[in-house]
Amino acid sequence: MYLATFKIPIKLTLLIGLLGCVTHVETQLPITIIRDVNILTLNNEEILQRHTVVIKESVIIDIVSQSEHESYPDAIVIDGGNKFLMPALCDMHVHLPKSNNIRSHRNTLKLLLAHGITFARNMSGYYRNHDLLIELRMEPIPYPNLVLGSPFFQGNGHFQSAAQLADSARNYALAGFDFFKVHSWLSAAEFDSLVGVAKSTNLFLEGHVPKSKGLGAAIATGRYKIVDHLDGFFQELSEASTSVSVEEVGFYGELHINQVDMAKLPQLAIEILHRDIGIVPTQNLVRVWYQDISDSLLGNYDHIEYISPNYVVLWNTILNTQRGRLKDNQTVATSIVSARDSIIKTLHAMGVPILCGSGSYEVNIIPGFSLTDELIALNNAGLSKYEALQSATSSVADWYGLKQGRIEPGRPAELILLDKNPLEDLNTLRNITGLFTKNQWLSRSQLDQMLKDVKDDLAPSRQRQ
Repeated sequence: MYLATFKIPIKLTLLIGLLGCVTHVETQLPITIIRDVNILTLNNEEILQRHTVVIKESVIIDIVSQSEHESYPDAIVIDGGNKFLMPALCDMHVHLPKSNNIRSHRNTLKLLLAHGITFARNMSGYYRNHDLLIELRMEPIPYPNLVLGSPFFQGNGHFQSAAQLADSARNYALAGFDFFKVHSWLSAAEFDSLVGVAKSTNLFLEGHVPKSKGLGAAIATGRYKIVDHLDGFFQELSEASTSVSVEEVGFYGELHINQVDMAKLPQLAIEILHRDIGIVPTQNLVRVWYQDISDSLLGNYDHIEYISPNYVVLWNTILNTQRGRLKDNQTVATSIVSARDSIIKTLHAMGVPILCGSGSYEVNIIPGFSLTDELIALNNAGLSKYEALQSATSSVADWYGLKQGRIEPGRPAELILLDKNPLEDLNTLRNITGLFTKNQWLSRSQLDQMLKDVKDDLAPSRQRQ
């Protein structure tokens, strides 16, 4: 793990704060108990039936049987009603809006929080991210903690030279971004320059894999820590050239599928393991692009009332372009998701960390709502429901060296309450009953109010369309 050089424990306390909001109470906070719950600890698949969780100052201090909770007579009591309690969720691939408008940041974070997501990794860096998040910390809402990627390095003439790219990277490091976000179209010289700055600043590269280098050469630099979208896998598993365009290979090299040799995958997985690299597949996002590209989807997106109309225009353009790209490749389109499922299953079986990320604000990927879709996609790829839940809880905590992600004494009380057992049906995550985070209990009605706030805020812009 790279937590030894990672800046979360310092930076995020300043941005959103592990204590949540600006109310700094000098007196001791009361004990809270969540009684009569069936607990999925995420230490294993066992359910602790009819137990009570005892919380003091945001930390779980005890888990007792239902008959023992009376040992805390002065506690604030939350009645779990024989429902299911599990750790709060993490989304490892979100896109905060690139906007000076704090409302757009607020809306995105409310959508995450309303779905039990209390930790997220931002892949859409913007120079004002830190300032806007510090402003949001002044509000009483316990917004999610965030890992902040830099503005992405995209190539395609965006930088006049590799030296200019290096100057930008050094500035991003000084600004406090947690890692350098890489895109697919960096030239080999630009990528090498970025690797040099990453070494000198002790930061790492995450995101896409430059087509000019290929996955094997990119991870061999020792500076990659997370590869998103399975980018570069199809290219690496084929005999494909590193000099290609998106029209030739698709967004993530997936149009190489007919050249892919899956027999190469185990050795590649071993190298990824050796380099201690995590994978954020965003499998549901790719399913949308390759299986849901019919006329019926165009303009008929899910939960459209929670997004800016500008996204609808953008998504229609992307889908039309994608349909044009695939018009003579329907056989390819139908096999891409299946091949990626096989890659995910093999990587997971060999011990490569699979981390759940939704890709929010990509086509039909709505913040918060779409994390369950990604969990279901990982389950369909071969992970058990328990393993899929780990990818959005304990696996993320382990990756960053954090104590959340499991329910046991001594760990942060970041918890969601569910009507049904998620090990039986992941869809129960779509409508959580309540959320405990940063020493605050948010009921279903409070979470619904957050959703209404977002919808109402966007209503004028929808009416103007």
